[in-house]
Amino acid sequence: MTTIKIGDCVKVKKGVKDPDFEDLLIEDWQGNVIEVFKKDKQTGDVLIAIQWDSKTLKNYPKKYIEMSIDEDLDWTLMHLSVSNVEITTSRDTPEDIQEMQEELAEENHWVFFGEEGKRIANVLKGTFDEWDAFLAWEDYMRENLKFPFDAILDETEARSVIKIGSKIVIKGILLVDDHYGIIMDGKFNNKTFHFPICDVAVSDINSKNFEVVQDYSVWFANR
Repeated sequence: MTTIKIGDCVKVKKGVKDPDFEDLLIEDWQGNVIEVFKKDKQTGDVLIAIQWDSKTLKNYPKKYIEMSIDEDLDWTLMHLSVSNVEITTSRDTPEDIQEMQEELAEENHWVFFGEEGKRIANVLKGTFDEWDAFLAWEDYMRENLKFPFDAILDETEARSVIKIGSKIVIKGILLVDDHYGIIMDGKFNNKTFHFPICDVAVSDINSKNFEVVQDYSVWFANR
């Protein structure tokens, strides 16, 4: 029997399934051994930790990355018995692996925010940069917000005549700014003011408006 050691490249044998998600077939997945554990005295098995290569990660089903994050599992590697793998030839470099890990981590960043994060990720789908994201949010808000609506000012500049906690009315979207984000046209004491939507909270917490604005504010604060 071939001895597997740290640094070896291995491929998963036919018919092997993910030990954490039994409906996920992982045959032919490939990666590098980063740790070899002591033989189990009862079963005689030797476990190894495999860091998946870039090509395996690229084809990793998205729902299982999300499930791994939900269950606090590391989707970049897996522990398997040596009997489930065979030695093979490496097909990428450490730099390729790191680049793919970073790309997938960025794509799945919002999974950490639960259902709210999934809604945010859906809005951002297909965007390439922050400006694209602002425009996507603008389109989403125009489709989903109902104007006018009551709101409360959560944040403001120190010298503003409108104080935190003030009740305001949001009339519509004014413009998109590359620094302040989406700017709303609103009223306070019958006077017109302009507010970054991230600085307000919708008064009716049970409305669709509340969810949309809250999702945007979470994205804006964590972008």
